Amino acid sequence: MIQKWFSQLISTNKKTAPFVQKRVLIFGLGRSGSTLLEDLLESTGYFKAHGELFNQSQPIQADPLQYFIDLANQCDNKHFISHVKLYEMASVDLAGISKRNFLEDLIENGWQIIYLTRTNKLRHNLSSYKAQESGFFHTKTQLLTTATKIDCFVFKHGIKRLISWDDEERELLLNLPYLKIEYERHLEN
Repeated sequence: MIQKWFSQLISTNKKTAPFVQKRVLIFGLGRSGSTLLEDLLESTGYFKAHGELFNQSQPIQADPLQYFIDLANQCDNKHFISHVKLYEMASVDLAGISKRNFLEDLIENGWQIIYLTRTNKLRHNLSSYKAQESGFFHTKTQLLTTATKIDCFVFKHGIKRLISWDDEERELLLNLPYLKIEYERHLEN
């Protein structure tokens, strides 16, 4: 599925035709593999990765759509790829735009959305829990080699929160075109 999508994405850019930039947004929760997927696509040489555009280290944008467009326009002869998390879309909220309208505007302006999700909420939450505890968010070996003491109440709340965010993501994407990728099925191994 991913190979077919990728082949279709880049096949429209034949060497004899002028370059037409593709713009891809990975939409998913933290610890779902968004950085991994973005890094994999960038490693093909076709994409310029921009990371998480709405994370806490980024300044709030008055016009988030124009911010995305401006960044994409700076990618000389490369496709644009980035990822956002539902719960870090403060720029969209503060700009007075609904998250749904923001996604619709991106699609209207040529973005393709990859909806990245994890089906195993227990393992998803454990990954988040261990990353928070250790401070290592993108280092698998660090996460696996340390013992973790789990507060069952906090852990249970984390799973409920993941399920709630997952429901909100699906509602936001309802009837929008997107490619769905499941971490466990497509990226884990």
